[in-house]
Amino acid sequence: MGESPDLINGNTTNKKIKLTMEKPLSKKELVERLKALEADTTPKERSMGAMCYSPSLPELITAKCDLCHKKFQYSGWGSEIDRMKDIVKEMKDIGYDVRLEIACNDCAENNNEQLVRTDDINYIFYFRTDPSEDYHRAIANDYDSYKCLLAFLKNEREYAGHYDNTYFVDEKKETLTFMTGIKFDE
Repeated sequence: MGESPDLINGNTTNKKIKLTMEKPLSKKELVERLKALEADTTPKERSMGAMCYSPSLPELITAKCDLCHKKFQYSGWGSEIDRMKDIVKEMKDIGYDVRLEIACNDCAENNNEQLVRTDDINYIFYFRTDPSEDYHRAIANDYDSYKCLLAFLKNEREYAGHYDNTYFVDEKKETLTFMTGIKFDE
C-alpha cells in the first residue's frame, strides 16, 4: 500500500498514518473524509498489474446459502470469499457494524432490491454506522469493492486491486455509495 495523506488532522503531508479510532465514524464524518481525499492535491502515481497466464477451467464448489440453508454449487472461478471475509473482519476490528452472507440466486433475487447478478454465487454485504439504523445491503460480488471500502474506512488514499492495479479511493465514489448507502454528494 502506498503512503496516504494524514486527513484526520487536516494535514496533507504524504506520511503513512496509523489509525487509532475510539469509535467508527458517522455518515457525516465519512462524507467529510471523502471530501478531504478529493481535495488532496498530492500527485497520484498509478501502477498497472498484469495477468500473464492462461487460466484452467475452475472447479465446482459447494456452498450453503446463509438465508435458506440449501446447498448449491458454483464455479470456483474468481471465488474470493475467504479474502472478502478477512476484509469484513478487518472492518469489524476497526469498529464498523458490517457482515457478509452467502446467498443462492433465488434468495438474492427475493431479498435484495439492488441485485445485479453476474455470478452463480452472491455475497450480500451489510453496512451501517449507527445501531439504530437499518443495515444498507448490497450484493457485492467484486473483491475490489471491499478493498476500496476498507481503504476508505482506514483513511488510506489508495489500494491495490486485482492484478495489483493501483486505484484511488476518491475516484471510487460510486463504489463507496454502493457499499455503504451513503450519498456523498449531498
